[in-house]
Amino acid sequence: MTNFSAIFSRPPVVVTNGIPDFLPANQRREISANMGQESRFKDFFKRWPALYAVFYTVVGPSLFTGISSKGFVKTLEPTKLVLHAGSGTKSVGGNSVNVDLFPFVGVDVAADLSDLPFKNDSFDAATCDQVLEHVPDPHRVANELHRVVKPGGLIHVASPFVFPWHPSPSDYTRWTQEGLASLFPTCEVVKQGVGAGPFSALNAFIAAFLATILCFGSRKLQGVLQYFFLVLFIPVKLFDVIFAWLPGAELCAANFYIIVRKK
Repeated sequence: MTNFSAIFSRPPVVVTNGIPDFLPANQRREISANMGQESRFKDFFKRWPALYAVFYTVVGPSLFTGISSKGFVKTLEPTKLVLHAGSGTKSVGGNSVNVDLFPFVGVDVAADLSDLPFKNDSFDAATCDQVLEHVPDPHRVANELHRVVKPGGLIHVASPFVFPWHPSPSDYTRWTQEGLASLFPTCEVVKQGVGAGPFSALNAFIAAFLATILCFGSRKLQGVLQYFFLVLFIPVKLFDVIFAWLPGAELCAANFYIIVRKK
């Protein structure tokens, strides 16, 4: 693992359990105070990364058929230093640095992605998977990813298009393929495609719709019912094994990914 002191642009506010934390204490308290029920539920299970990974894969509404963070890192040389932005508890392998807003198990650096604590041109590549929709200023985050990646380096981003509201801790934005590319206007688009297809989108909306109309205004019941219907309709997303690859799937896909090269 790279010596963090060599690529940090400033010292951390505090180091907790070996994790350099760059968020001021008042900012972290404010974020925690504003977290909703669903975010607290997810964060509770993130204490056990393996269990959470199984839960996310099985119960999650999307069947990811495109290039994920882990798939992206596998295409790189093992020695390449990769920024895994918004990692949560997920490991992507390779020579990666896991950065997240929260100091979860497996996180190397706790920091705000819109103000990364790294020097310019510190990383050979970066990946940011299912994160940009959860930040209030995605353009600023995209600029930060661009700043810390070396010229010629690759940036992989994946985010939802047709998908219900899902806070973690908040939820702000959706993108088309063109929209994702517009976040990196000076970069060359290397590859782009459907991350999760139309049946994943249908699965997510069926669960959200039924939970909403059957909860009779109770947000707590809505959350419980939504997970119930996601389990019930697991077979729906499996159709994306076929349909996510068909021409036109991008018109109502649940998710897109894009890989760009910094010039």
